[in-house]
Amino acid sequence: MLRPASILPYGIVCSSWNEVHDRHPEWTAQVTLPPDTDRSKVLVTHVATRHNAPLFWQHTGTTDTSAYIEHYILLESGSKAVMVIQDVTLPSGLATIQEHTHIVLAPQSDLTFIREQQAGTNAKVHTTLQAELQTGSTLCCMHFSLSSMHIRNEYSIDLSAPEARCTLYGLAALYRVEQLDQCVLIRHTAPSCHSFQSFKHILQDQSEASFSGRILVPQDAQKTEAYQQSHNILLSSSAVMHVEPQLEIYADDVKCSHGATVGLLDQDALFYLRQRGLSQEQAYQMLLKAFMTDMLQKLPDDELYDYFMNLLDKKLKIMIP
Repeated sequence: MLRPASILPYGIVCSSWNEVHDRHPEWTAQVTLPPDTDRSKVLVTHVATRHNAPLFWQHTGTTDTSAYIEHYILLESGSKAVMVIQDVTLPSGLATIQEHTHIVLAPQSDLTFIREQQAGTNAKVHTTLQAELQTGSTLCCMHFSLSSMHIRNEYSIDLSAPEARCTLYGLAALYRVEQLDQCVLIRHTAPSCHSFQSFKHILQDQSEASFSGRILVPQDAQKTEAYQQSHNILLSSSAVMHVEPQLEIYADDVKCSHGATVGLLDQDALFYLRQRGLSQEQAYQMLLKAFMTDMLQKLPDDELYDYFMNLLDKKLKIMIP
């Protein structure tokens, strides 16, 4: 199961669906569970306060070879939270993990949702994130994918009321035969909403990754701003990156763009650094850190920045040729 790593502050509740439904049926009334859902396996987190410090959720131990996690996150009007989900405490025997996260943001609420994926080299991970953003709400999602046999992350975001804002960041460092699929769908169903996507991948050996991003802007969603980018570095001729950016626009008063790049590290920059006394490893690390830093700087907390920078440093030391 997924559980908070420490005692939650006043105004934030995390418990099973059945317990929350018995005590606060007005909270669970905000969402509709599919008829065949096993409610005993559904986790609900309800936020009714403004809390800036990061809150951590971790997996508890299990002897099963597979895990299914369903998590509903509900933010009341004007509330704020920073949540960090750590897929790092899974036992080595756990082969398959399915995580489904459903987010509902009430007007003027603000959620930063961060996921650390280090599920183990034998694990297959499939996550889906569905979010509904109401008037003036803000969602920032950050995924750091660092270790697993195969990861598939799916995002489905509905900007369903004016002035909603969504930002998605994904950063991955893969080697050996690790695989990662990133699939994004953002629907701008209301006018005057803003979305931004930035996904970066560093691939070594025979690793493989794909990014498929779609932005849908119907005719009524005037004054939309939607931007999407994917930048990728291959450290090996055997690594493979697939990129499929998509814009589907039916409104005429919008600002939308997408872009993608796939390539090797700048050989002139490597030569320049080597000429100034840096080793090959140091030169690679400096350029790769520069590639990642702008995304890491979006983290809302200095300790989180240091934590993820340290994780990426360790992974890059293994990957650098």
